[in-house]
Amino acid sequence: MIELENLNDELKEHLIFDEEYKYHYINYPYYQFRLFFISSFTIDEINELFVKQKTYIDLLKEYDNKIKFKVSENIEGGFTITHDKFIEIYDIEKYTIDEIKELFEVHKKQIDWFKNINSELLNRIYKNEKGKLSILHKYFELEDVLEYSYQEINEKFSSQIENQNKWIENKEYEKYLLSIPKSYRLYVFRENTEFPQKGNINLMKGKDKWRLDDKKYWELLRFLWLENSEKIRPSRNEWYRLFSCNRENKEFFMNEEEREYFNKLPNEFVVYRGFVDRISTIKKVSLSPDINWDLLKRNTLCSIGFSYTLSKEVGYKYVEKYKKYNKENKIENFIIQSDLFETIVTKEEVFGFINEKKEQEILIFKSGKYSRIGF
Repeated sequence: MIELENLNDELKEHLIFDEEYKYHYINYPYYQFRLFFISSFTIDEINELFVKQKTYIDLLKEYDNKIKFKVSENIEGGFTITHDKFIEIYDIEKYTIDEIKELFEVHKKQIDWFKNINSELLNRIYKNEKGKLSILHKYFELEDVLEYSYQEINEKFSSQIENQNKWIENKEYEKYLLSIPKSYRLYVFRENTEFPQKGNINLMKGKDKWRLDDKKYWELLRFLWLENSEKIRPSRNEWYRLFSCNRENKEFFMNEEEREYFNKLPNEFVVYRGFVDRISTIKKVSLSPDINWDLLKRNTLCSIGFSYTLSKEVGYKYVEKYKKYNKENKIENFIIQSDLFETIVTKEEVFGFINEKKEQEILIFKSGKYSRIGF
C-alpha cells in the first residue's frame, strides 16, 4: 500500500476510491491524467509523471488555448501527448522538465506550420511507411513535409495547380497526367474523359471535359499503362473500366509497329504469365479424368491478371520476381507460391499487343475482378 499523504496536493483533489473493488485511482480530466492502478507506481513516480505532463500541457494551453490534445498510454506502458493530429511527445516520463520545455519550442513551430498550411492540404497529411509526414492530394504530393516551411509548401502547391491548368489549356495531357500523384492518375483521367452513359445517375455532369477523339484517348491510355501498370491490383477495376469503355478505334492503343506485328500473329497462340497463387495443402479430392484442362485454363484468364506475354522467358522472369512472396501457412493449410501460367488464346480475346518494354505484352480484359492472387 503506497503512502497517499505524500501525493501531489493537486492530485489529491482527483483521487477516487472505488467502493466495490476497494482501491484508489486518479482521474484529473483537465490534464487527462488517469492512473487506475496507482499501486503499480511509487508516490515519487506518480508526482514526477504528473508534473511533466502538466508542464507540457500548460505550455500548450498558454500558447493556444483552443488546441485539443490527447493523452494515451502506449504499449510499453509509457505516456504520450498528441495534438494537431501528428505532433506528439512520446514517453513523456523519459524527459526532464528542461527537455520538455526545449521540445515544446520545436513543437511551437510545427503548430504554426499546421495553422498556416493551405486548407486544401491540411486534411491530406498522413504518416507514410517510413514514419514521415507527407501530403497526398489529388493534384499534389510531397514527402517529409516538415522539412519545408508552410510558405514553401503553399507556393509549391499553387505553382503545381497553375502549371496543371496551363497544360490542360494547351492540351499537353501527358505533362498534366505525369504531374498527378500515381494513385490518382487513373481516376483523374477517367473523370475527364469518360462518356456519360444513359440511365447512370451516378456519373457527374461535366465528364468528357477534354473532348478527346477516340484515337487520342487510346494513345493517352497507352501512355498511362506504360507509366502506371507496375502494380495494377489496387486499381484493377479502374483499369478495366477504362479499357472496356465504348470508344472505337481501339487499335490506336498500339503503335504502328505493334499493330503490324499483332496482325501477323496466327488466330491462336500461346501466352504466358508469371503470377502468385494460393494453394491448399489439404489433400484434394481427385478430379475427373475427363476434365477439359484447356477450357479450365481459358476460364482462368483474367482471374490472375490482365497482362500476359508471348515470351516464355519473360513469363519466367516474373516467376522469379514473385518468389519473394512465397510462404507457407501451416495454421490455415495453404502455401503462397509463384508459378508460370500458360494457355492458348484467340485473337478475338485479345485487346492488344504492346512491346515498349521489350516484353511482348498481350493484354486481355475479360473481367474486372480477381478470383486468384495476382499482380
